[in-house]
Amino acid sequence: MNKKQIMKRAWELAKNGVEKFGDKVREYFAIALSIAWKEVKTMTTKLIGTPKQNKWAKDIIERIREVQPKMKQTCIEVANERSVKEEYLNEALAFIESLDNFPLFKNQSSLYIKVCSFVRTVEDAYELLDKLFYYDDVTATVSKRAKALLQNTYRRINRDMVMGE
Repeated sequence: MNKKQIMKRAWELAKNGVEKFGDKVREYFAIALSIAWKEVKTMTTKLIGTPKQNKWAKDIIERIREVQPKMKQTCIEVANERSVKEEYLNEALAFIESLDNFPLFKNQSSLYIKVCSFVRTVEDAYELLDKLFYYDDVTATVSKRAKALLQNTYRRINRDMVMGE
């Protein structure tokens, strides 16, 4: 996560504070920025595994990071078309954001490899959303409505890839 993304995340958190508790965004920004930095620190934790496993997991994570922006954009488009509540959209977007540092993998290279080993190309990374739904413990982090939105997002991405868009 670069500095621009950290600032963007801090503003998101500050705006959420305003929605929940009122007042002005700048009142929440300082604490939101410290929360965003803490998130970055936990994200940059080293992978645990052999050097070969770590290299393979890093390759997988890099491919996932390449497709995250398109996944998010498609998710937003699908949510707008279906008039999905913002709460479910935010949950789905947070899930997409977490794919490159998935909490349940606990930085274990072997878990990335076990669950995501099919990700050999950028196009394969788009299938990640679909494949993760076979692992109940992984998708337990999102509600049924956010899960439905993510599945529709995968279908849209898959359709677009087939049509060559």
